Amino acid sequence: MTVMKKQAFFFVDDVIWCMRDLAYKKPASLFDNEYFKMLKKCHDEWGATVQLNLFYRTDFFYGGKEFTLAEMPDIYKDEFRANSDWLRFAFHAKQEFPDYPYLNADYDDVKKDFY
Repeated sequence: MTVMKKQAFFFVDDVIWCMRDLAYKKPASLFDNEYFKMLKKCHDEWGATVQLNLFYRTDFFYGGKEFTLAEMPDIYKDEFRANSDWLRFAFHAKQEFPDYPYLNADYDDVKKDFY
């Protein structure tokens, strides 16, 4: 008899906003944040592996105070590491606009934004 293992992989773009929420609200746990709580539930129930694609900063288009990943507190570092087998992060772009920022970019353009 073959036992089927429940698992799924998905990625989500543009998740700078949940990082901003963590930084501003500073809940006791990463998973007290509703977004991360939902992702953890998907992992626990269905074996989901998640990749979150991050902008470096919020875009001026939306108004309000700019938030960058440099403002992210390190208080969640241990939780992020403990869950790194299923919760991963990737660089998406410096910010949301302009659309397709790397369409005509060369290596140095991308490297400049990545670092």
